[in-house]
Amino acid sequence: MLPNLEMERFKSPRRYWLVFGIASGLALIWTAGPGRFSAEHREIGSSPASTVPLSPISDDSPSIEVSGAPRPPAVALVEPTESPDLVGTAAHRALERISGDQLPEALDAPIARALRVIEECQERYERVRDYVCTLEKRERIDGRLGTPHIMFMKARTQPRSVYLKFRKPAAGREAIYIEGRHDGKVLAHDVGLGRLIAGTLHLDPLGSRAMSDCRHPITEAGIGPLLETLEARWTAELDAKETNVEFCEKMVGSRPCHRITVTHSRKSPDYMFYRVHLYIDDAIGLPIHFEAFDWPEASDAEPPLVEEYSYNDLKLNVGLTEIDFDVSNSTYAFGRF
Repeated sequence: MLPNLEMERFKSPRRYWLVFGIASGLALIWTAGPGRFSAEHREIGSSPASTVPLSPISDDSPSIEVSGAPRPPAVALVEPTESPDLVGTAAHRALERISGDQLPEALDAPIARALRVIEECQERYERVRDYVCTLEKRERIDGRLGTPHIMFMKARTQPRSVYLKFRKPAAGREAIYIEGRHDGKVLAHDVGLGRLIAGTLHLDPLGSRAMSDCRHPITEAGIGPLLETLEARWTAELDAKETNVEFCEKMVGSRPCHRITVTHSRKSPDYMFYRVHLYIDDAIGLPIHFEAFDWPEASDAEPPLVEEYSYNDLKLNVGLTEIDFDVSNSTYAFGRF
C-alpha cells in the first residue's frame, strides 16, 4: 500500500506518472493473486457466524470464504470438526450451475446456506457412534393423520442398527434391525396374545406387516437417514426461482433451536413436500425435530401435515454394545414367554 504523500510532492509530471505506474503494478499483482471473499450471516439474536472455508469450485477459480450458520459448542461427546473439502458436496453441486459473476451472491443465498447447514450436521454426525432418545412420530397414511407413536430408541451407526420399544400404542412391542444381518429381516414381537402365539417374528422391513401404520421402514429410522434424505432431496429440489428458504430461532420443548423452513411455490411431482421445517439443536448441532406438509387445497388453507418426527431426550455416544441389539438381552421381551 502506498504511503500517504502530500499532493505538492506530485507537482512534477515525471514523479506523478512514476507513482501512478507503481500503484497500477501493485494493483495488478494483487488482483492476480488468490483473492478472498468474506460474507457473514447473523441469526436473530445470535453471535457472529463462524467462518467456514470453501474449496475452489474449479482449478482456475479463487479460493473463497463464506460464513456458515453458527457452529454450536461441542457437547454430549461430539467434538467440533473442520469443514471438509467442498468438492463433491451438495453445495458444490448446486454452485456448479452458477456463473462466475453470480458466485459471491449465490454463496450468500439462503439455498446455499441451507445446504451448508446440512453438510455441517453430517460432519458432526460422523463423530456419533451411537445414541438413545425418545422417538415421537406422526404420519399421514392413506389420507388420515394417525395418532402419535412414542418409542424408546437405541441407534448405532456401524453397523447401522436400530432398537425400538413402543410406549404407545402397543406398549411393550419391540423391534431390532441390524444392517447386513438376519438376512436383512427385522426381528420383532407383538404384545398380548400375538406374542404368545407368534413369538419372535422375522419380517421383511418393506413388507405389509412391518410397514403397517408407517410411511418409512425401520431401515430409514433415525437422524442419519434423515440427514441423508435431506441432502439428496434439497440438492435436487431447491431452486431459487421456485423455492423460498427462511431461517429463524425456535424452541423445541426446552431446547433452543434454529429452524430452516423450505417452501415450494409451485406444485410439482419433482417436489416431495410443499413445505418442511427442520429444527437444528443449538447445543449439539444436529436435527431434533422435522415436519413436512403437503400442498394446501386452497390458497388460504393451512397445509396438511404429512409427517412429523421428534428425537427427544437425545443422548449421544452412550456406549451401546452388541447386547443392545440382541434378542437375548435379558431386559427385552423377545420369545413367547
